[in-house]
Amino acid sequence: MFLRAIYCLRPTSTRCKLPTDDTRFGYCSPAFLKGMKMIVKAFEIRDRITFIPVVAIYLSPKDGKEQYLLARAGFGIRPQEQTRFVVLLRLTGNMNTYDPVAWNCRTMTTAHTYIRDNFLNLESGQVIDVEFILGETKQPKESERITVGY
Repeated sequence: MFLRAIYCLRPTSTRCKLPTDDTRFGYCSPAFLKGMKMIVKAFEIRDRITFIPVVAIYLSPKDGKEQYLLARAGFGIRPQEQTRFVVLLRLTGNMNTYDPVAWNCRTMTTAHTYIRDNFLNLESGQVIDVEFILGETKQPKESERITVGY
């Protein structure tokens, strides 16, 4: 099969060339996909009088099977398209989405957008302070784990 290259934007905004072995769909070679994997992190979302525990999943296929499933679910055909999505799941209640705007609420929309745009630089367990992100406060909130205890 013909080997060609496609371009992607990595989170660091540096351009890279990815080898592909399917000229029709741009599926990446197994060598490229081998280094990828979905990443799961937990966060504490805070806002005015708000505490929301969430889990975020960075969509990054590790092989052609995962790449195919993500493509069939509508997350793009190539990994560089698929890694633009972060699925956010509320641990309280039965709500999850990949689209920050779908939350229809300032807290979740702001937090989801921030997590999506900064996912690889955030640590699991970190506080996502919406008031701080929006510039409404000068210092970010501390985790309730520290201030309230458990």
